[in-house]
Amino acid sequence: MPGRREGCRSGVGLLALAVLPGCSPVEVRSPADGVTLGAPWTPVVVHAPARFEGGEVSVSVDGTPLGDPLALVRAAAGPGVDLLATLHLGDLEEGPHRLEARWRALDGEVATASSTFTVTRAPARVIFEVVDGAGQPTSARVLVRDRHGPVSLAGPEPAAADPSGRFTGFSSVFVTGGRGVVDLDPGTYTFVAVRGPREEIDQQTVKIDGDRTVSMVVPRVVDTPGQLLADLHVHTGRSGDSYLPDDPRFRSLLAAGIDVAVTTDHNAVTDVADRLEALVADGTDLRLVAGVEANIHDGDVSLGHFNAFPLATSDLPPDPSSPSVPAYIDAYALLSGSPLLQLNHPRGIQFAPDEALDADAHALFTRLGFDPGLPLDDPANVWLVTASPASGTRALDFDALEVANRFSRAGYRATRNDWFALMNQGWWLTGTGNSDSHALEVERAGFPANLVAVPAPAAGESLDTAAFVSALR
Repeated sequence: MPGRREGCRSGVGLLALAVLPGCSPVEVRSPADGVTLGAPWTPVVVHAPARFEGGEVSVSVDGTPLGDPLALVRAAAGPGVDLLATLHLGDLEEGPHRLEARWRALDGEVATASSTFTVTRAPARVIFEVVDGAGQPTSARVLVRDRHGPVSLAGPEPAAADPSGRFTGFSSVFVTGGRGVVDLDPGTYTFVAVRGPREEIDQQTVKIDGDRTVSMVVPRVVDTPGQLLADLHVHTGRSGDSYLPDDPRFRSLLAAGIDVAVTTDHNAVTDVADRLEALVADGTDLRLVAGVEANIHDGDVSLGHFNAFPLATSDLPPDPSSPSVPAYIDAYALLSGSPLLQLNHPRGIQFAPDEALDADAHALFTRLGFDPGLPLDDPANVWLVTASPASGTRALDFDALEVANRFSRAGYRATRNDWFALMNQGWWLTGTGNSDSHALEVERAGFPANLVAVPAPAAGESLDTAAFVSALR
């Protein structure tokens, strides 16, 4: 159930601000009221109606401010706004605790809500220390397994934390800067340290019967001189269908061992490079590029998605007055800097490994009909190469085609067939593979990824985004 809600307006008119218990429009959705948590951290999700947008929100635990510098407020997937933050449970004593949220709207309305939860800890504290091949501390993901499979570390409330169902919990510890911590019951576990496709994994089976430090090594075994490893399609909690706070989002990107991540939230430009610096004040080799995942739609029907990057937060153009695929391409291609345009998952999306590919989900080639067995001038395909009378732009005038989207083999095979058919007819698009990550486990950031022929910037230097985009093109 949602957290207890307190405080509605009483009386009449704009000055009706008295508190009436039990009817607050604000909800603490995570941690759910009455839940018991033994996880290293838990997401904080507080929801408010749209009239609270732009107001002030604060969260405290046992009267102490939450203290998450990466907390964010975003437009919710449905009506309203959400606060997303991270509560690190290792900072709390075992026993009951009370989380309180206070939201003040611009018109002065104040609403509060609370949730009472209990922290319990397994008796054995395991500290992971991970280094690279040179013995230097590095970030990584450590998967925790027992004889039954992955061990759930997330607690019992993933549905409360993420109504979309993407957040299914987690069974990994994100090691940032060489160190990560988890509490476990006594037993025998298999720990798998993994970074990225260029590093070896380290797998150890360890009997845990008390506090223990586990040292692991993930050496670089594939050198990629003059190339950057990049994930060109990553979401943050600013996408309505992602409930992932910035703290675990950034830790997952650091753990993935990629050099560049392009943040592409739905119809909103996300520039969060300064927030990453707040998490890793001593610097990082990870560079973030701001972009958007834009929706091509005809009325209420979504025809497809494409990414545009790099962009400034002020760059988002309005939808075309006469929407068409060429009109959307023109709207973004004419922005300053000529951003790269990547057509995403044109054959649909597979939302979970145990589900079939949804061939209609934002799938341009499926929606509008592309037959890779026919020539491009065939009536079934001619829409792809017909020039707009206004600009001469065609529906295939993207720079890149997302051939691999997250873990989907079915989507990859279908789109690879399209890609080869286009190249066989002389139409060259850069093929890419991206995680499309909205969450931690189902869509793991940094895999698949792309090697881009650009030298790595020196420590402390910014990425040459123009060179990066030119290499992709």
